Amino acid sequence: MNWSAESSEDARGELSCAIAAQLGRAREALESGTDLASSVHEARRAIKRTRALLKLADPWPKDSHTDFTLRDASRALAVLRDADIVVLTAEDIRADSGSAEPNLVPLHLLESLEEVRRRRFAESGSAHGPLRVADELLRSLAVEIPEPRASQLMAGHEQMASGGMELLRLGLGASYESVRARSDPAAGEGPVDERSHKLRKRVKDLRYQLEFLDTDHPKLTRLVRNLHHLTDLLGDRNDLVTLSAYTTSADVLCESEQTSLTAHVKEMKSVLQSEATALSARLFEEEPDSFVRRIEAWLTRPQGPPQGPPQG
Repeated sequence: MNWSAESSEDARGELSCAIAAQLGRAREALESGTDLASSVHEARRAIKRTRALLKLADPWPKDSHTDFTLRDASRALAVLRDADIVVLTAEDIRADSGSAEPNLVPLHLLESLEEVRRRRFAESGSAHGPLRVADELLRSLAVEIPEPRASQLMAGHEQMASGGMELLRLGLGASYESVRARSDPAAGEGPVDERSHKLRKRVKDLRYQLEFLDTDHPKLTRLVRNLHHLTDLLGDRNDLVTLSAYTTSADVLCESEQTSLTAHVKEMKSVLQSEATALSARLFEEEPDSFVRRIEAWLTRPQGPPQGPPQG
């Protein structure tokens, strides 16, 4: 899904092709009929890539019908993804604890989680199930790259309305600024779990946008790899939050079991949060304008050496 710096004058066309490809990938995943968990994961990832690419052209979609539709399609599939991920997370905790703490994830909790997954997967393809809902939402879309808004032009971005790198600078800078504002979840307002989850979504936007722009520059490749690692850390943390929410609401553990698991999850979340915060501080220390200039320098291929005077 790479953008070519040489063809940047047709940035809208490049974006349109990439977005169409991601929507096609999402629909194909839902229709594949193979492993449901993998299909749902692939579909949701393609939807998120689509939203991230749209934000390159329209960083603040606000009342965008397209963005709302994509969001609703992803949310419809989230119930399946969550049902699967809590089982995998519980299995990991149970395997890692071994004989030292065998009751962190009792067998009856694991069986309860697996039963929920079986039931939701079995219902997924029904007339009103999440697969049908998400597929119908995606098929209803005819995505077009939006024209720049008047507010963007009034802000002095007339050149950014044209094709080329100028079109992409606005969205990339906005994504980076959004990530930077949330890069320390411990410093914001509201529950830290919610802030961490929002940070992960914004980091994914930035990562997907940079993957689209990537021209195999080694420094850009390394940055994308670091952003991927950051989203993995925040994702693992969010998986623990999802597991905790289920065990608390389902009332499947006795008080001592719930206390032990809650303490263990809290410790794991703290470790993941510390690593994520340290990585965020390193990745997002510069100002948005400086970040965009650095990315643009990596995307611009150096000119060949100057020609010497003619011989003879």
